[in-house]
Amino acid sequence: MPSLESSHLVWPVSVLDDNGNPVGRGTSRITQEYNPPHHMGVDISVPGHYQDARAVIVAVAPGTVARAYEYERGWAVLLNHGDWASGYLHMTELRDDIIVGAYVSAGQELGTMGADPLDAEHIVHLHIQLAPNGNPVDPAPYLTGAT
Repeated sequence: MPSLESSHLVWPVSVLDDNGNPVGRGTSRITQEYNPPHHMGVDISVPGHYQDARAVIVAVAPGTVARAYEYERGWAVLLNHGDWASGYLHMTELRDDIIVGAYVSAGQELGTMGADPLDAEHIVHLHIQLAPNGNPVDPAPYLTGAT
């Protein structure tokens, strides 16, 4: 698998139309920056639709599901891409086929975007992390060219 630096990433949020069909990234954008050690990734929201955002989370690159679990902040998925990993947090539900060991392709749906239940504002968003060789980095520069 290619390194993070040489990978062409897919934008991790796909907005849904009123019929539930994906229409691409829509107005989704990074709304909270990388700020270590307190915020080790970026948040992506659908501005103007915070409380009722209808979006799904998709894999930024092909990989294998290393972890998929529910915890107090929603569903989380960790994908292994060889020498780097991507993490996705705050999903309200996970697709049934997203299980440890499963292969996912770039752009494959992982689950439904949700809100962190412990956040007082309940803003619907994805928290995404990228970690080459297990070391978190700012995802924004890698997602800038994502399609």
